[in-house]
Amino acid sequence: MRKLLSTIEKGLVAIATAALLLMMVSISFDALGRHVFNSPLRGNFELTSLYFMVILVFATLSANYAQGVHVRLDVVSNRLKRRFGKNYTRAIALVCLPIFGLFAWHVCAEAIAKFQRLETRMGAIPFPIYLSYVWVAIGAFTLALRFVLDVIAPQDPADQPGHSSTEAP
Repeated sequence: MRKLLSTIEKGLVAIATAALLLMMVSISFDALGRHVFNSPLRGNFELTSLYFMVILVFATLSANYAQGVHVRLDVVSNRLKRRFGKNYTRAIALVCLPIFGLFAWHVCAEAIAKFQRLETRMGAIPFPIYLSYVWVAIGAFTLALRFVLDVIAPQDPADQPGHSSTEAP
């Protein structure tokens, strides 16, 4: 199961990478059009904020957690690691699973509701907002699955690619 989830995460990271590249290109063309040709790209703000940034953040949630590269407070996490030892990963997963499980459940229900209504956001160009909710649901669901795996069979943090064995005290 862990291998399947890792494969899915790699695919999501590839999609997020493409979204980042497309976001950079669209913003560059928008700036060029706005300042050189006095004609900005219509709908670029909506495209960037409703799609590219949402994909970038939520498609990489689970992969970042799995690699140990999430932003964290080292003061707190180092104390927790000393206190829980090898059970640190399981303890973190036990705390986070109910939160992200509920979040995944809620956002999946919300995405389904938005799809049923085919909800659209009006702006420079009308954008189907329901497509954004899919990425939030995918990100929350894959992260919740990662927490489930860490509760059942946690990996040693030293085995994770983002872990450095030479941490400062």
